[in-house]
Formats: sequence, C-alpha cells, structure tokens
Amino acid sequence: MNESGAHHRVVNLEGVRLKSVRIKPEEYQASTLIGELADAWVARSKMLAPTTTANYVASIRLLGKFLNDEKDRFLTMSGDGYAVAARLHHWEKSLIEKYQRSSTRPKKLGIQIRVLVQYWMQDNGMDATVLGDWSDSNVLDQRENTSAPLDEFSNSERISLRDKCRGIVRETERRLQLGESLLARGRDPRIHGWNVVENVLWALTNLPFSEEFRHEVIGPGCKDYARSVARLSGVEPPRGSYSTCVPAVARFLLSPTSEYLLAIRILLHLETGWSPEESRLLRREDVIHEGNVVRVRTTKLRARRIRWESLPTSGGPSPGWKSGDLIVRAANSMRFAHSNAEEGQPFWVAGFAAYRGQAPYDYPGFSIRDAFRTNSTTLKRLIDHHNLPISEPHDMRRIRKTVKSIRAVRLGTLHGSAGDDHSVEVFQGYYAPTTTVNTVAARTVIRAQGKALRRAIEGPTVHTESAADLVGNRNQDVAHIAGEVAGESDIEKELSIAGCSAPYNSPFEEDGKLCHASPSLCLECPNAVVFRDHLPRLAAYENILRGLKNSMNPVVFDATYGKQSRNLHNILNLFDPADVEMARDHPMPLHRELGERGGL
Repeated sequence: MNESGAHHRVVNLEGVRLKSVRIKPEEYQASTLIGELADAWVARSKMLAPTTTANYVASIRLLGKFLNDEKDRFLTMSGDGYAVAARLHHWEKSLIEKYQRSSTRPKKLGIQIRVLVQYWMQDNGMDATVLGDWSDSNVLDQRENTSAPLDEFSNSERISLRDKCRGIVRETERRLQLGESLLARGRDPRIHGWNVVENVLWALTNLPFSEEFRHEVIGPGCKDYARSVARLSGVEPPRGSYSTCVPAVARFLLSPTSEYLLAIRILLHLETGWSPEESRLLRREDVIHEGNVVRVRTTKLRARRIRWESLPTSGGPSPGWKSGDLIVRAANSMRFAHSNAEEGQPFWVAGFAAYRGQAPYDYPGFSIRDAFRTNSTTLKRLIDHHNLPISEPHDMRRIRKTVKSIRAVRLGTLHGSAGDDHSVEVFQGYYAPTTTVNTVAARTVIRAQGKALRRAIEGPTVHTESAADLVGNRNQDVAHIAGEVAGESDIEKELSIAGCSAPYNSPFEEDGKLCHASPSLCLECPNAVVFRDHLPRLAAYENILRGLKNSMNPVVFDATYGKQSRNLHNILNLFDPADVEMARDHPMPLHRELGERGGL
C-alpha cells in the first residue's frame, strides 16, 4: 500500500477487489481535524491489512459527518485538545443512541478513532493533554470486549466436522471419476449428436464454444440431461429449471463444487492450523509439487507475513489425508476447472451455473470462477446444510484455535499452543482463553501439586530426638523401632542408615520377603524411620553420594540418586546445625556396598 495526493489522502490497496480508498478533508466542516486523523491513518495503513485500512476510513468519514457545527471548523488536536475531546465524547454518545445495545459497532468505532488520535500524538511528540487522557480511556459503553472470544471446537465436534468433510470429498471425487470414464467414451457431438451425456462432456473438454451450436445446448431437453446425470451419479442436481444442459452436466461430472473445495480447506486447516486467509488467498503459482512434498506460499494478513510451507504427502499412488495429500486431491479435482479458468485465477476455482457476466468463450449457463469470491459457501452453510451437531459461532477461526489447543494438549504447555506464531498477540496469551488450554494449565498445576505432595509423603519419617529418648513413647510402633535402634550393635550400625517399620513389606521387594535394599534405597522408602542416632551414618552416606556426583554424568546421577540426595538434604535440614556439623566431623563407616541397588 502507498499514499499519494497533496490534499486528498489516498491509500492504494493490494490483494483485494477495492483498489484504493481516499479521504477528502475539505468535504467536512471539521476539515482540519479530519485531515489530522487522515494523516495518522495514512501512516498507520502501512501496518494494517487492506480490509482494516478501509474500516478506518469508514470511522473517519462517520466522525466527519457528525462534526457539522460551525465551531467544528476550528477543531484541531494541537494544544490541549479539550474542545476535540468534548466533541468526540458527544460523538460516542450519539453512536450509543443510534445503535442497539447489543451492537459492538459503537465500541469498534471509538477504539479506531482513539488509535488514530494516539498515533497522531506520537508523530507530533504530544502527550499529557486532555485529548491524550481521552484516547487512553475506555470507550463510552465501558464494555471490556467487543465480542465474546472464540473458543475451540470440542473434540466430538472436530471429529464430526472432519468425518463429514471427508465424506463430501469422497462423494465428489467419485462423481468426477465417473465423469472421466464417461468422457473417455464421448465422441464429437457435431457428428454423433448432442443427445448423449458423454458427447456433451467431450464437447465441453475439446470444443471451444461457438455460436453455431448454441441452439444445441439450449432447449427443452435440459431436464432430460439433469435426469441422466442424476441416474449416472446417484445424486440429484440442485432444484431449479436449467435453461441449458451444460450446468447439469459440467457441475457434477467435470468440476468440483464450492462445497467440496470448502471441505478440502476445512480438512487442510485441521491438519495445519492455518489462518482462514492463508488457504483462501492461494494462487495457482503459490502451489509447487516437489516429489513427496507440496510447497505452498501462504499469506497471513494479521501478521503481514508471507512464508513457504512444506506439506507432506503419503507418497503412494492414491493420496491420503495428510496436508499435502489434500492439496493434491484438490488439484486433481480441479484439472478441468484450471484448464478453463482465466490466467491469474485463484487456486480454488469451481463451476457455477451462471447466466450473467459470462466471458465470450463460456458455454451458456456455466462459468469457472473463484470458489470463495462470495459468502455463499461458508462453514455455517455447510454445517446447516448437513445438520451437524456443532456449536456456534460457525467461524473458520475456531478451527485454528482447535488445532492450537490440540498442540497444547500434546506438549502440555501454552507455548505448545502458540507454535511458530511469533507475534506479540501470541506471547500476550492470545490462545490462553481457550477451554482446552485452560484445562491443560489446570492439569499442569495438579501434576505439580501431586509431585510436591508425593515428595512430602514419600521417604523416611524423621524424629529429631535420639532413639533412647523415644523408647517410652506412647506410640507403640515408634517406641518399638526406637528400642531396636537404641539396642543396635556396632556391626548393625555400620549396615544401616535408618530404622525400619516394616522390613517384610518393602516397596522394593515382593510382599513377605525380607528387604535387602538397605541402605541403598532407605532414603526413598516410606518404611524408614530416622533418629538423631543416625546422623553419623547419614553424614557418611552424604560423602559417598558426593563422590558419585563428581564421577557421574549429571543426568545419570539425577536419574539414579537424585531422589535420595534431595531427601538426604531435607532430612539433615531438620536437625540442629551443630549436631549435623559434629556428625560430619565424625562420620561412621558404612561397610555395605551402596551401589549394589543403586544402579552402579
């Protein structure tokens, strides 16, 4: 896009039917203010999509029509802008009175004018003014959102939509294959007659239209052709009286319908997670077949980014349902349409029953056109036509969020849902509001809490008193274990680093068998009981773990001894630091091979 003109503000648009938009400030009473807003619009248009640029023009024009008082001619954003802020406030009030309460139009217009005011003030180095305060304020209706955020489709809805689209693709391709087989049997209708469907197909494919046989394709026999097509294909053509035989034949046996192409696009979006325009704006030159990969040049309007995507295919003789396969299937189905479409046409072209605006070479009643030029083929229409149980709104953007949510589930993180969308909106949590992502976040928190809880309840029970002090404890289990520890011989002390409450019920052995994991796995066992008597032995075990840590790969050490090391650290922190230091100065020797059950 670019701008030109001394008095008129003009922006040329690229990639849309509307070639340019302009603002003429002198047409409005508040010409100075409208000119300032138009200057901000021209500068900002370089960062906006074409349709958004046109929307800003509409906002400025509506404001210009409202500012029709004689005093409005003196309005300007230079100075403190008090008068401008007051008139803009009146304009917002008039919008609320004009539109229904449920309409989001007033808020959208207010936001756009605020953005232009802020942009003009930045360009002119102005801040801390009354107008600046107005531009930073909320719109007058005080609603937080212009509309409810789009959520993803549920998994059942996604599967229902996917299966229906695959059914549409299969059925259409079956009819097109029937058309190819009939075409192979067709003969020149100028010699063998026009009353056979096969000959009409042959003429559509091999004969340019000529006025000399116009009367052959227009006449009362058209209903017979429609019935023949229905009998051969098993599908009734749309209701209505055809004034030519061509639509009844070509639309069902030579070229795909716009619904078929929409089904392909939906499946493609379910595989790739593209934005709607990344597939809708494809041109034929944007698709390149390279062996088992299809390279596609896509355009994302919001990010103003163009990139080449490599879509994989199944590689077999028959295309499957991978993203590249879908492009291949669409291209195969559009062979006739592409060969009869004008140069520079979009990738998605279909046959339409058209009787107006036809090119001279078109057969009467049939044209190859952009499949998505109008809003006649939409996701909503497809869902309504097939009565699919899918929640509203029926918006293609929800497919993108569905794919993002699936990625978040697979990877378990919000960054997984963002994918390769390196934009500010994504990193500000653009996909965070979706139900699935919130669920993933909740599960992540639950897993973290569960891990912390397991760490808290697993491992030894610690008593900071000596075993002798607890021999008379009211808890008979504690008193029994304390008595065993207090009565240990010197040899027994060198073979253990903790007491045990259930030596025949170990988590490391089968039930009923004596545990032989001591002392290697005692610090991971909930049966272990630690008293102050064990400090010299724990200090010796700490030295052994430190040596293993220095001699092993960090990843291997953490996997093998990480839990024991953490538990040992937590246990030592429960005792008096002076007692721990004394134990470290006089560690007790451990004769048991600690690596026996530790993985060495």
